Amino acid sequence: MDIIAQLANLLVPLLSLLKNYHQKENFTNYLSGLLLQDEYFSSHGISKLTLEKELWQFYYFLGQRINWRKLFYKLARLVLKEYPDETLFLVTDGTPLKQEYAHNRITKDGFINIAKMKNVPHNELVSLSLTNRSLYMPLDYKIWYSQKVVSENDYEKKTDQFLEMIKRYHFLGLPFRRIAFDGMFASKTILKWLNRNGYTWITRIKRNRGIIVNGKKEILGELGLKDEESIVCELNGVKGLVKILRFSYKDEIVYAATNQYSMSNEELKYGYKDR
Repeated sequence: MDIIAQLANLLVPLLSLLKNYHQKENFTNYLSGLLLQDEYFSSHGISKLTLEKELWQFYYFLGQRINWRKLFYKLARLVLKEYPDETLFLVTDGTPLKQEYAHNRITKDGFINIAKMKNVPHNELVSLSLTNRSLYMPLDYKIWYSQKVVSENDYEKKTDQFLEMIKRYHFLGLPFRRIAFDGMFASKTILKWLNRNGYTWITRIKRNRGIIVNGKKEILGELGLKDEESIVCELNGVKGLVKILRFSYKDEIVYAATNQYSMSNEELKYGYKDR
């Protein structure tokens, strides 16, 4: 049985969660395409080649009265029975939901017109997913809103959204404890929580990050690390050793870090690229 047919079988019991939802066939096609990350998948007007149309369709589906988290976690548990694969790992990322000519921004209370505002950031989709590089399983998501379009009480930092999702994942007891995420989430609070709860992490850190080498405080970018050179040290404010590797990727210098400090340079580099 090929992977498409297996996914179709896995989605059958999930449809019972879509109470009073009258477009189950379209939804099944859409979710299958999302899981496979197929470059050309098209359903209900979605196309990877027409990004704006795809995003509006995405908003449409997210706006349906569906318990997305329950559905995604249910799907993940079904997939784990079919693919008891230790290569599965978590990924957290923030993806801008760009609409180049839009006059509105999304908020939890609906659309806010930004015609008279300046430099309003686009919404972002902050997501938590499981992947083995060929199958992509969304587990949770939060939509980030700019402070310019929501009240102080409604505003959430991306790092707070990350923590809410990973704590929910941890509570629900899925077994995988390896996670890769973008540098925007590499805060002291998040790294300390992951360390305390037994997660192996890989992330990118900024060159101005404070580190401790042999008991002495340093600035990472001032150490003079060369391409493909690594160092084992500590991050300021985060207990425990980390390994940091400098390398060139897509015409820029990357500092990738992990708390699995025995990891080889190649493993760290490709672990970052997996993200």
